Amino acid sequence: MAQRSAELGIILVGGDTTRGPLALTLTVQGSVKPGLALQRNNAQVDDIIAVTGTLGDSRAGLESLLHPQKAAMADVDWLRQRFYRPEPRLQLAQQLAPLAHSAIDISDGLLADLGHLLQASQLGAELELTTLPLSAALRNFSQDQLRLRDWALTGGEDFELCLTIPAANWEQAQALATNLAVPLTAIGRIIAAPTLCLLEEGQPVPLSQVRQGGYDHFRRTHD
Repeated sequence: MAQRSAELGIILVGGDTTRGPLALTLTVQGSVKPGLALQRNNAQVDDIIAVTGTLGDSRAGLESLLHPQKAAMADVDWLRQRFYRPEPRLQLAQQLAPLAHSAIDISDGLLADLGHLLQASQLGAELELTTLPLSAALRNFSQDQLRLRDWALTGGEDFELCLTIPAANWEQAQALATNLAVPLTAIGRIIAAPTLCLLEEGQPVPLSQVRQGGYDHFRRTHD
């Protein structure tokens, strides 16, 4: 925490000790210039849906801790780093703010968090599953492609960004991401009908074929 606070110019102050094996409560406060806050309620029809980085890595890192299995140690170590120490995309987010219509961080899983954005914007989306960005370490970790796809869609805690960007700004957005060496991948588009459509090479995929969910803050337990 001290290292990351120093990197980001955050002052770590105060403390709150409560009874129990371990209890940590963090509050981060900041500011944004008027008109530049990227909210989840401003997506527009035909926006490109894009994500930063790669998805599913944190879930695989957790899996390697819960159920150790045969895998290259370099891949396991990297995936665990993604679980323990996610990288905030603050610099890219600041640069993309003038170009994007809306955004949300992927903490509960792509499907869940994109669902929040769609609900707030009262719109729908088409997602192309073959474009989901998966890291080499994740692909090496398991040969079960459906499992990896589900982790990318619902695993959560990657803390990557999901943004909607007008097509006219896409080339510029990609150039900014390239300059910062952060992958920015188009995975779908915003549509008017308030529904989520999953596609595989352009063909519809029934939602029943995809593990549903993501983290639900109002359930006692989750998978």
